[in-house]
Amino acid sequence: MGLALLGGWAVACSETSPPPREAAQPELGLAELYEAGRFAEAVSVLERGLVEVERETGDDSLATAAQLNNLGIVSLAAGQLPQAEASLDRALRIYEAKEGPESESVATTLSNLGELYLSMARFRRSIVTFERVLAIQEKNAGPDSLDIGVTLERLAQAHLEVGEAEVAEAFGVRFVANRERLFGSDHPSVAAALRRQAKAATAQGATDRAHALEGRADRIEPVPSSESAR
Repeated sequence: MGLALLGGWAVACSETSPPPREAAQPELGLAELYEAGRFAEAVSVLERGLVEVERETGDDSLATAAQLNNLGIVSLAAGQLPQAEASLDRALRIYEAKEGPESESVATTLSNLGELYLSMARFRRSIVTFERVLAIQEKNAGPDSLDIGVTLERLAQAHLEVGEAEVAEAFGVRFVANRERLFGSDHPSVAAALRRQAKAATAQGATDRAHALEGRADRIEPVPSSESAR
C-alpha cells in the first residue's frame, strides 16, 4: 500500500488490482523527480501513464484508480489543487464501486483527500472525511494501528483549526494513547503528541493542564534550548 517515493503520503494500490506495466514503469524516474521537487514534471509523467493504463485496463479499473490516486498526491505537491481533488475523487469512486465503501484502498484515498482539504483550509470537509476514514480503520484494523494514530492526529488538528479545542484535545488524548500502546510511554512520538495536546489545552485556557502536558513531554524529549527560547 504505499510507494516510499511519495514520502508520508499514502498511495492506494489494491491487492486485487493487476500490476499494469504502465503504472509501474515510471517509478524510478518519478521518484527522482519527486525527491528533486520537480513536481510539475512528475505530474506530466503520471498523466502520460494514466492514458496508457486507461487504454489497456479501462477507465474504471483498479489500476486506473491507483494511477489517479498517485496523480492526486503529486498534483497536490505541485500546487495543482483542483486537479488533485478531481483525481482523488475519481479514484475514490472507482474503489467504492469495485471494492465496496469500507476497503483499505477507500480509506487510503479518503485520507489523501482529507490531507488535501487540510492544505486548502477546508477544515469542516476535512473533519467529515477523516471521520469516515477513522470508522473504516477501526472496523478493519482495530484501535492500535499506526494509521489510526495518524487519523486521530489529523482530526485533532482540524478541530483545533475551527476553534473546537475541547474536541481537539479529546482526539489528542486518543492519539497519545495510541502512540503509547504502539511505542511505549517514553517514545519521542509520544512527546510530540503530548505537545499537540498541550496546544489544545492552551486554546481552552487550561494553562495548568497545558504546562503539565508540556512538562511530561519535556521529560521524554527535552526541547533544545535554542527552540525553547523562541
